Parts: sequence; C-alpha cells; structure tokens
Amino acid sequence: MAKGYKTGGRVKGTPNKPKPYKQLIYSCISAGVGDYFESGLFDQDLMALDPKDRITVMERLSQYVVPKQQSQKVDMSAEVGASQSLKDRLAEFATKYDND
Repeated sequence: MAKGYKTGGRVKGTPNKPKPYKQLIYSCISAGVGDYFESGLFDQDLMALDPKDRITVMERLSQYVVPKQQSQKVDMSAEVGASQSLKDRLAEFATKYDND
C-alpha cells in the first residue's frame, strides 16, 4: 500500500465470480426437499412421530423460517437525586391540588 491508497485488487463494486457448482448443489437440494414436501411424505412421516417428537421437529424446522430474537440488555439504573426530585414534584402537586 502506497501512502494509504489501495494499489491492487478488485475495483469497489465488482461482483464475486459466479460458482456454478454451488448453484448446482443448491438446485439439487431444493428439488429434493421440494419433492419430499409436495409428495406428502413429510406429512406422513411427521404424523407417524410421537407428539413430543413432532413438536421437537417443528421447533427445529421453525428456526429456518422465523428469525431468533436477540436478547437485549436494558440499563435500569436510576440516580437517587432523580427519584428524590420526582418525590418532591409529586408532593408539590399534591399540596397544590389539595388547596384548590
């Protein structure tokens, strides 16, 4: 790299080279899975399972359809001064409306 400038490689925005073997593998898998579902064998196999196993299969398959929820961390810390201020405001409102 000369003085922080890119001197080689692909130009920005150039797409990757197509890989025909990947497309072939994807199409074979897709056709096989599609045939399995459309023929009704999937339904028969699923109904042949015990209810507990059927739920397990459905749970595992749903991971491919429904995205997993990310856990979110929420900071619930509050300063003592803020809650004291709120307490003072509520007391002020209470006295104001009691006098009216």
